[in-house]
Amino acid sequence: MAKYECGICWTVYDEEKGRPQEGIEAGRRFDNLDNNWHCPNCEAPKEKFLMKNQEAYWQRVQSYENQLRRHMETMERFALMNKKLKVELCAFHKQGEDYLIGVSISPLSVNLVRFPIDAEKKPLKAGEKICHNFPFGSFEFTAAYMKNFGYFEQCSLFSPALEFADHEAAVETAKEIMFQLQKPEEGEGSR
Repeated sequence: MAKYECGICWTVYDEEKGRPQEGIEAGRRFDNLDNNWHCPNCEAPKEKFLMKNQEAYWQRVQSYENQLRRHMETMERFALMNKKLKVELCAFHKQGEDYLIGVSISPLSVNLVRFPIDAEKKPLKAGEKICHNFPFGSFEFTAAYMKNFGYFEQCSLFSPALEFADHEAAVETAKEIMFQLQKPEEGEGSR
């Protein structure tokens, strides 16, 4: 039996326990949940859950966070830093078969970040632009390369990140961004 974690709010679905309060009996495999099942906490779709023992995915996320933290240490004296923020990656989940996507928070900026699970993959050159479509709309990302990590793409959301009163506000904003990104644009269903 496995445990799955929501990439938006970190709610855990434990196959061994099920979710009796939702009528899901103990022992029900995650793969056997209805396709329209969603996170009971934040309503994220089933696809936003990652198996907790998928160490390779979490190692990639941790590796990016560690490299970003090192990079931020070299910029300590930068005037536009929000000293109330720290480096943290939020709401990461698998996107398709080959990528992970989430939000990076740092004292300098809050970015939507996307990178391949395979550290050797490098589809674009640093500085090249690419648009990715989400249920909410299309967003432009810039390809980049970070030493000791590899290829990634980022879309700037807040830079500088001075509007956040504290780190918790940035984390809540990151989670809401990932939740809203997956929602269809208003009126989309009524066309």
